[in-house]
Amino acid sequence: MIERNLPQPVEDQALGGEMSKLKTAIKNHVQSYYHTNSVKGSVDQVALGVIAMGNMPLIASTLGSLLSNPVTRMTAIRFCITWTVISRIDQNCDPNLSFLPPEVATCLLSISSTRDDPSTKPGFMSRWRAFTAALLQNRYGATTMTASDPRNRNVTEALQALDAVLDPFADEQRDNRERLQKLEEILKRSARFGFTLFSQPSLLEFDWNTPPSAGRGTLVVSPALAQVTDDNGRRLPRARVLEEQDIARGLESYL
Repeated sequence: MIERNLPQPVEDQALGGEMSKLKTAIKNHVQSYYHTNSVKGSVDQVALGVIAMGNMPLIASTLGSLLSNPVTRMTAIRFCITWTVISRIDQNCDPNLSFLPPEVATCLLSISSTRDDPSTKPGFMSRWRAFTAALLQNRYGATTMTASDPRNRNVTEALQALDAVLDPFADEQRDNRERLQKLEEILKRSARFGFTLFSQPSLLEFDWNTPPSAGRGTLVVSPALAQVTDDNGRRLPRARVLEEQDIARGLESYL
């Protein structure tokens, strides 16, 4: 059977590990390049609106307040960068924003609007993702993104929106060009990770929902990565968490 020629799925531990590395890269970037001093003026609302597109689990005005407050700023910047990259590698993302290959993102949008048999569609989707990713592997499966990679357009636009929001909080003692280069590397790393997640026969989703046990004054800074179907597209009785959420606490006075 032709399925025998497909690459083996990436191991769960490797997927969870890459998600963990992405979270660590964002955390280290924030700690290295931003300050907690008071700033004049307000957050760029237009750019913040670009970042907040989609079902962001935080009102844009609240995120702006968290960014402006020195006490909550570092947490807010981490959330801001994480939401930007994770929402754009989600398979439901608008193709005009998505970090997935444009032909994939467009096709996903078309498929999502069709009325198919729910008992067979997940299995079809599982095979379609695996075959499509295998056919596109030579173009999008490399460890670096070339200058001709069509994903660069949305990556650049996301970088510009992030910089418009975060620039007032950039540490002036650090090289600004280096800061933007490191931020771009994070965005491109997430784009490569997004293609890896898409290529898996099992469906993987990001969970931003705050668990009831978290209590008040909490914010999911980074979502959980969970497997929700098996390799044949069958829904699992319970999602398998490959990487846990990062939750900020003690924000009762700010949310």
